[in-house]
Amino acid sequence: MALPEYIKALVNTNDNGNPGVEVKTLPFARTFKVARLPADHLVVKARAFGLNPTDWKLTIGDWAESAGTGKVVGYDMAGEVVAAGPDVHHLKVGDRIAVCQFGTYYQDNGAFADYSVVDSALGFKLPESVPFEAGAALLVRLKLHRCTSRYLHTSQAGAYTAMQAIHGRLHIPLPSSGEKVNKTIVIWSAASAVGHGAVQLAVNAGLKVIAVASPRNHSNLRELGASACVDYKDADAVAKIKAAAGGRIDFGIDCVGVDNSSDSTVAAMSEGGHLISIMLASSTALALAQSKNIKVEFILGGTLHGFEFNIAALGGQKVPVIPEDYALMKKWTSTEMPYLFERNALKAPKVRVMPGGLHGIANGLKIMREGAYGAEKLVYSAQS
Repeated sequence: MALPEYIKALVNTNDNGNPGVEVKTLPFARTFKVARLPADHLVVKARAFGLNPTDWKLTIGDWAESAGTGKVVGYDMAGEVVAAGPDVHHLKVGDRIAVCQFGTYYQDNGAFADYSVVDSALGFKLPESVPFEAGAALLVRLKLHRCTSRYLHTSQAGAYTAMQAIHGRLHIPLPSSGEKVNKTIVIWSAASAVGHGAVQLAVNAGLKVIAVASPRNHSNLRELGASACVDYKDADAVAKIKAAAGGRIDFGIDCVGVDNSSDSTVAAMSEGGHLISIMLASSTALALAQSKNIKVEFILGGTLHGFEFNIAALGGQKVPVIPEDYALMKKWTSTEMPYLFERNALKAPKVRVMPGGLHGIANGLKIMREGAYGAEKLVYSAQS
């Protein structure tokens, strides 16, 4: 199909020190990224947009000044493939997909736009039974640090980070293998975006899941397959986790990395276990882990992209390319996500569909900044 010469996109602004966003008209078909589409990239027509905390922080929050202005906002979206490079094999023109982007970084490309250019490795095909709004909700980012060359996500899409933890670092066999693991895992902040995906992937792999979250989310977590749920505010949380396990707890995932989360997760785990954290574990947790011979790993979703980067927030620390992570990402989107969808083994978080399309996103950013939402994903239809 002929691509449009111009598109509507949400860009960040700054009016006399007042950061915000505005829908603007931008050139598209003749831009360098589109006219010389990389061989492994796609052009996607948007059908739904998913909001993340990162979006408001970069546009109307603490990071707005460092982000500059005139950048296309947005990370997560779902839509239709309208063009594909010759090296793309798991997706084709006409496919319905969910995909993530680098938002508020480029002046000519981002998720919150009529059309965008994306790396095909970061997208997966949506079954006809999955609405675009639900597809956009499967992609959730949590934190962000400013890097020397681009933005680094300390958490990629929720399902992606869960995959990286469980299948990349804990080395649990991939879903399509059909293998099951008869062990126990504790997932702290199980109702978070990463936790929501981790619970499902762990259950699918045969693991017994002890989910730690607010009581209001326990019912949903049990529906996802958690064997037991514990209130993270409970003074006896560690003892209750151990009791629910009824034996060894070999694995742990700390999906929040705040307050005493890593300390308590390590305390609940058995000697010789393996903990994955999406944030740096506390010194107390690390000391306890060492005494219990527990391996602790800190994961960065940025390594799934296959490039080297520096983390400004950690003093410019360089993170090397991890080819295995990018290879895992490609396999996940091309074979594992379709496998899970075929078996109805992966559910989207709760979706709150908002009115207004691109123009309505400004209100959604304010809602997120004010914390006026719960364990849900704010999603906008591109057709509103």
